[in-house]
Amino acid sequence: MEESPEPQEQAEQVTHDEQLHEDQSASNSHQDEQMVPLSVVKKERKKRQQLQERIDHYEKQNTKPSQEDDRYEVVTREELGKTKFETLRDMREYDYADKFPDRAKFVEQELEDFLHARPNLAPAIQNSPNRIQEAYELMTALSPKQREREKAASKPNDQVPRSPTSIPKAAALNEAIDVMNMSDNEFRQWRDSKRRR
Repeated sequence: MEESPEPQEQAEQVTHDEQLHEDQSASNSHQDEQMVPLSVVKKERKKRQQLQERIDHYEKQNTKPSQEDDRYEVVTREELGKTKFETLRDMREYDYADKFPDRAKFVEQELEDFLHARPNLAPAIQNSPNRIQEAYELMTALSPKQREREKAASKPNDQVPRSPTSIPKAAALNEAIDVMNMSDNEFRQWRDSKRRR
């Protein structure tokens, strides 16, 4: 009679069979990995290279602004439009002052007094494309007599007799009369004196 193998020997044989099976499946998978078409591998390699180039490019861009000086800054469209307008206005004013230096000098000397007398014209001058020309036209639109009146009006009237600035407020209060505390006769006399004037 044949003896059956002992249980320990059976367990060793089963584990040995499992190892052989695992080794075969690993070698099969290894062979499967080696069996991938070359074109697929080339495509994957090319994709990885492109991605690496992109990463390098972005890293260079991120380090560039810190290395550059701050000469260039972001400008909105509104700011760009304003700077264009201001640049053009400066050029026009420069050209106008170069062509008409006497007018530019006149505006420079008289503008402050003119705007003091007519502050409502300040926004018109400020928003015009050529401030010197606009100010000159507005200032010369008045006749010489009107300009003299404007200059005189801009000066304070402290020297004028009986002007409100020369009379103190307390003096006006001294002349106040309490009508409610007068008797009837006093009131009639006061009223008659006011009617006679």
